Amino acid sequence: MASFLIKRDDGHFLRLAPEVLASVGTSDYAREDGWGLLRLRHVASGDVVVIDDEMPGLRVWFEGGALDAASQQTIVSGIAERLGAATGHAVTTIPIR
Repeated sequence: MASFLIKRDDGHFLRLAPEVLASVGTSDYAREDGWGLLRLRHVASGDVVVIDDEMPGLRVWFEGGALDAASQQTIVSGIAERLGAATGHAVTTIPIR
């Protein structure tokens, strides 16, 4: 299971209002109830993208096992891009193995 950290480039904590966090989903995902700040079911694969607090940003990981590492990286990069656009902060994605 791959895991990633999304954090601000400037070293400050990534604090998000619920509406900003909700903006990371697209039509490729269905919101799902459960553990974490936000759970998104990837419609095409059935895997769940879990997003939760992890100082100094957000930890993102996948449940299900259908997505390969490249697909997971692409999904997390898209989430980071949408977070950066919604917050106005430059963010970095760090793979955690």
